[in-house]
Amino acid sequence: MARKPGTKAAPEPLFRRPVKSGGKAWWRFFRRIGRIEIECIDLKEARSELHRIAALLDPNELTRFRNALTETARVEFATCRATLRAVLCRRLGCSSEQLSLDPDASGKPQGTVLGRAVDCHFNVSHSRPHALIARSPRRPVGVDIEIRRRVGRSEAIVDRMFSASEARSIQRRLLEGDPNLFLDLWTAKEALAKALGTGILRNPQKLRLPKSLINGAHSATIQNYGDSGGHWTIQRLGNSDYAAALAYETGPARNEFARMEYNSLTNERH
Repeated sequence: MARKPGTKAAPEPLFRRPVKSGGKAWWRFFRRIGRIEIECIDLKEARSELHRIAALLDPNELTRFRNALTETARVEFATCRATLRAVLCRRLGCSSEQLSLDPDASGKPQGTVLGRAVDCHFNVSHSRPHALIARSPRRPVGVDIEIRRRVGRSEAIVDRMFSASEARSIQRRLLEGDPNLFLDLWTAKEALAKALGTGILRNPQKLRLPKSLINGAHSATIQNYGDSGGHWTIQRLGNSDYAAALAYETGPARNEFARMEYNSLTNERH
C-alpha cells in the first residue's frame, strides 16, 4: 500500500518471521544484503527457553555458560552462541556435534566441521534486549547494535575515539542537534573494526569512516583499506529505537553485495 504524501514510514520492525521449532522462537530472520544474511535474537524471549538453548552448547561452552558472573551474561552468551550454532549448522548441512567454534589468535571464534575449516564468516553483537548475527559465505563481515539512549560525555568520547577531522565533522553535527548521530557512527566504526579483525580499542582514531557516512549517508564504501587492501562497505541498519551497522569486504574490484534485499514480508526497498 502506498504511503500518503507527508507521512513518515513506520520504524523498521526488528522481528518478522518466527523460526519453526519446538517451544518459543527466540530468533528471527532479519535482513539480507546480497549474500549476507542477518538474524536477530530476542534476549527477553530467550530467558524462558534457556534450558533448551543450553542443550545446544558443547562442553566448553557449557562451562563458560555456568561460570558467567551474572544471569544476564549467561543468557547473552548461551543464546548468542546457540543461535550461531543453529544458523551455521543449517547453512553448512552439519550437526551441532560436528561443528566446533574455537577462538583464533585474536579471540574471534572460527568454525570448523569435523576439524576442517569452513569458508564462512560470521559476527555477533548484542545490546539488551536484542542481538544480531551476520553470516557471509566467503568474505569478512562485522556487525554492531546499540539500543538508542543518551550517551553521557559523548563529546569527550568523540575526541578520544575518532580522528581530528572526523571529530570536527561530528561535533558540528552534534551542535546541529542530531541526537542519533553518535551511536550511528559508533556502531559503524565498531562494525568496521570487527570486520577487519582489529577491534575498536586498537588505534581507534586510525580506523577512519568515510566522510559521506559522517554526513548522513545510509551506506558508503572505502577502497584499498586495511591489510588486505580491499574494498569495504559500511551499511547502516538502525531505526529510531536502535542503532546498528554492518561492515563487509566487497573485494578489490567489485561490490558484489551492494544490492540490499528485505525478506518477502515487506515491500520496502532502500
